[in-house]
Amino acid sequence: MSSVLRIIWNKKINGSSIFWHELILRSIGELALISPRQGFNTLEDRFASEMEANDYFIDIVVETYIITAIHSERKSLRGRLKAKVSNARELWLIKRNERRQNELYLGRLPFHDELRRSCEEFYATLRNVWGFSPLKLFYMK
Repeated sequence: MSSVLRIIWNKKINGSSIFWHELILRSIGELALISPRQGFNTLEDRFASEMEANDYFIDIVVETYIITAIHSERKSLRGRLKAKVSNARELWLIKRNERRQNELYLGRLPFHDELRRSCEEFYATLRNVWGFSPLKLFYMK
């Protein structure tokens, strides 16, 4: 959790920084509202590891992207796209986990790099599954 908070504080999110920054900041606020009297320690204790916290926020960004991309398409196409999302997500998770396993000797990437890389991988997977390029909210630098 500390790596997520650090990049928010330092404004070091690469890519669609305004979109990602605001989304992650709002998600942190929602977590804090669950038990406001206990504050930061509750946020730290919510996740078993730093990687679990990172994956939680990456999943929030990806989920929001999916919803936005589907709703930007025609109504007649939305149902077919939704049906293919779970397949794309499954393929993406397999690829991400394989990449992490292959790069284990390098150590963990900083959160902002893992966020950018995971989002780029998801976008590419979704593009392959859908057969066209969805909404470009994942701006890649």
